[in-house]
Amino acid sequence: MSTNTTQKTITLKGLIATALRYWRLLAIIVAASFIISVVYSAFIVTPMYTSTAKLYVINKASASNQITSTDFNISTYLTNDFKDLLRDEAILTEVATDLKDKYTTSALQSFIEIDSPESTRIIEIKVKSPNAKDSKKIADSICRISEEKLAEIMGLDRVKVIRNGSLPKNPSSPNTSSDAFKGIILGFLIAGATAFAIMILDNKISSSEDVEKILGLNVLATIPYNETKLKKK
Repeated sequence: MSTNTTQKTITLKGLIATALRYWRLLAIIVAASFIISVVYSAFIVTPMYTSTAKLYVINKASASNQITSTDFNISTYLTNDFKDLLRDEAILTEVATDLKDKYTTSALQSFIEIDSPESTRIIEIKVKSPNAKDSKKIADSICRISEEKLAEIMGLDRVKVIRNGSLPKNPSSPNTSSDAFKGIILGFLIAGATAFAIMILDNKISSSEDVEKILGLNVLATIPYNETKLKKK
């Protein structure tokens, strides 16, 4: 007795046929993913507001009271130290005090993002919090403390505020439109995976070609199915 080893062939044509056969289910999956994404983004995620402030760092001038290229290079190098110091607990403790201890230093650290454009002496401070006014207050507080403390700590001549914190009018996140688009893409991916799984797991024989592919047998003849005659009986 010989044993036939069957292997289901996966083709793009078969995948498309499966998708068309179960299009209602796949459409529901895509629609559900879209709706869940929109609802989550619009009603569940806490809106965050971003305030941006900028500082300008200059090292102590030379004896001639002129800023040399060396001073410029040192100031550029010091911006990396600024990034760490502005997130230090000693600085953030004062910021928390300015906001009447509404936020912990850990929470403030999570709100603050420090950046410096390459080869510049500019420090960009971004504060993202659930409250627009608090974002501005935190940014302004960091700017004030930087002017008063960091110049002294780092031996700098000047730390100037180029721009105090902006007052955000609209939330910077979440982006409902972007999240909705991502939800649609995710829905299509899940629908595609579902169609693929259905095609793999579906072992039903529905045509003579399936008999040859799955069982490895040659079909000698087929009997047409007469649905009308069956209903009359």
